[in-house]
Amino acid sequence: MAEDELYGLSADAGLGGTPAVGEDRRKESRRIVGLKEIMDAIPNAKVGYDGGSGGVFGG
Repeated sequence: MAEDELYGLSADAGLGGTPAVGEDRRKESRRIVGLKEIMDAIPNAKVGYDGGSGGVFGG
């Protein structure tokens, strides 16, 4: 038996106590990173404001 198992320690112990809480934190962190990537891409998007085609929303 490993010492961590003996004392009930895990990598998530300092982040909220249980592995489920740690997994929830990781899920939310991944979601935040994904949203940040979307937000970072907005300034680079080409949008046709004059009603022309070729923009993200143009057709």
